[in-house]
Amino acid sequence: MSKQLSGSAPAEWLRSTDVAQRLGLSPRRVQMMLRAGLLPGMRVGRVWLVPRAALEAHLRSMAWRAQKNVQGDCAQAQEAQSREIRRT
Repeated sequence: MSKQLSGSAPAEWLRSTDVAQRLGLSPRRVQMMLRAGLLPGMRVGRVWLVPRAALEAHLRSMAWRAQKNVQGDCAQAQEAQSREIRRT
């Protein structure tokens, strides 16, 4: 779906149902995120639309946070292992 905003370059837009499928969430949860401003988008009639670039940025952010969590978990595991070795 392509949509032209006044005075801007053409942008690709996704329906909230498509976004929900990409994120593995329910459409209702995505709509709640849109209303709360956690995900940028706009409502046109009864349909919520999300810019494809915004969804991709959100997915990159999620991947970055997941990577940081894994790195933190690894660091904690190494620290715990070091403490265990010092005890023995």
